[in-house]
Amino acid sequence: MNNLTHLLVLLIFVTTGAFSQEKYEKEYRIKTEVVPQGALEFIKSVGFSKKVKWYKEEGLTRNTIEAKTKHRGAKYSIEFNIAGEIEDVEYVIKWNDIPSLTRLNIDTFLDSIYQKMRLVKIQIQLTGNKEELLKALVKPEANLSVITKYEIVLKGKSDSRYELLEYLFSENGQMERKSKITLKNTDNLEY
Repeated sequence: MNNLTHLLVLLIFVTTGAFSQEKYEKEYRIKTEVVPQGALEFIKSVGFSKKVKWYKEEGLTRNTIEAKTKHRGAKYSIEFNIAGEIEDVEYVIKWNDIPSLTRLNIDTFLDSIYQKMRLVKIQIQLTGNKEELLKALVKPEANLSVITKYEIVLKGKSDSRYELLEYLFSENGQMERKSKITLKNTDNLEY
């Protein structure tokens, strides 16, 4: 390996810990009547043809409201803060839907950490102002000024133990955030 490659690998390991955090989410269905008005109006303006289901998501540090539906053949999740202001739009994609150079950057990063891994879920995450996110849902082919990122949930083995993790990568495949997913402890065995 040349010096540039050594430097790149070293930077990946040094910065990985700096962006790491714990993630716990508890999600449950809620009735439309308790959804903030701003969130209801945004979803109504999209004009989804499929039924929209509403959820409240409780995390370690904050709570959000999510609208989930199928749209254009993909599973969508539109996240709002508790006041009903839109935060992001996410939809499920396949590994090969990620542009090849971005996919290569993500793959190189993950291969440097994990001996084994299995991708659980891949999503595109769109952020931006309300009007641009609305356009992204109504006319995705339009030239938009939204920020595109990739959220990847994986089960990975490093240091002889498996962990469930969520990564957020930039549009060009640079790791921005790593979260270890903490599962709920239960007293009952689940089958």
